[in-house]
Amino acid sequence: MQGTQSIERAIQLLKLFDDERPNWTLVELVDETKLKKTTVFRMLTTLKNEGLLEYNANSGKWGLGSELILLGGRAMRQHRLRDIANEHMRKLSRLSGESVTLDVLWIDDDKVPYSMVIDEVIGRHLLGLTQYIGTRLPAHATSTGKVLLAFQDEAELEELNFTQMIELTDDTLNSKANLLSNLSRVQENGYGTTRHELEVGIAGIAAPIFDLNNQVIAGISIAGPTSRISPEKLQSYAPPLLETAETISIQLGHRATKSHK
Repeated sequence: MQGTQSIERAIQLLKLFDDERPNWTLVELVDETKLKKTTVFRMLTTLKNEGLLEYNANSGKWGLGSELILLGGRAMRQHRLRDIANEHMRKLSRLSGESVTLDVLWIDDDKVPYSMVIDEVIGRHLLGLTQYIGTRLPAHATSTGKVLLAFQDEAELEELNFTQMIELTDDTLNSKANLLSNLSRVQENGYGTTRHELEVGIAGIAAPIFDLNNQVIAGISIAGPTSRISPEKLQSYAPPLLETAETISIQLGHRATKSHK
């Protein structure tokens, strides 16, 4: 249907405005979308009238509008997972002194998996890890990404694309075989860790959160600089992290089973 197609195109247009490229000119959007100039301009004008986009006459570029802040705020307030987890995240951050994040699995159009931050509590140290809400990081290089992948159903895991595993450091897992081997250890331990895999000097540990259907829906992590978090200290975070993840899962209706696979 024509109306449905217009909506899909408008949504795809909005998704082009991300952290890496927050502003676009009309010509750039036409080149990127491969749509007619008149079609793109009409969509831009409609989105601008609704406050979803803004136009800067000085630069000739378009950007996201303030109405999206309002909509995003409503979505965040209605997100039960985030509401339940936040208090527990704060306790975990106070206990460890480090930043704590809540991530969910995000899959792009090419079926490449990412770990996306939906909430964060900043640690007390001046030198620490800060990730903005909405940040998407390669799942194979993050502790939350590993737990989100490790406890997926095998059929769903098989559908994902692991041919684009970017090597961010010398320690980043660089093949599907290595990743699957690592995920097996994550299943056995009940948590996942990273050290110098996402970025040299960063360590993290994460545990899975399950819903009432016993499906993994999020990962909660503690992360910080390796200068402060030794391998032994990272492992010491496992018990309180696992307890926190289990508490959140129970509040979401999860009841333990023998296997999540």
